[in-house]
Amino acid sequence: MKRVAPKKSTKSDTARAGRWKTCSSNKPCGVHADRPTTASLSGNQLRLWLSSFAYLLVERLRTLGCAGTELARARVSTLRTRLLKVTSQIKVSVRWVSIQISSTYQWRELFALCQWRLNEIFARG
Repeated sequence: MKRVAPKKSTKSDTARAGRWKTCSSNKPCGVHADRPTTASLSGNQLRLWLSSFAYLLVERLRTLGCAGTELARARVSTLRTRLLKVTSQIKVSVRWVSIQISSTYQWRELFALCQWRLNEIFARG
């Protein structure tokens, strides 16, 4: 049996592998159903249920809150990054909760519109 020395990896090989890993980890809808994160089946099932429930909530946000806006047909991952991953300051009092969004937040008006629409829907009951 002939022994062969391993090939030295180059920067291009490493970069190619990194690009493949990045592309393969981008999920189209943000629900990672194909990778188990816990050792038990029940833990993975709970994670999948919670992930699916979160997807449904964001889908309702898109349907009800973003109707007629530029995000009406956006992917769930886009909604998540533009509307839910927001840096803000939250002040809690005995009677109210105040959310102060930065004045440099790019989608501030759209966030306020979605919030107003959802408040109207829930106020009606």
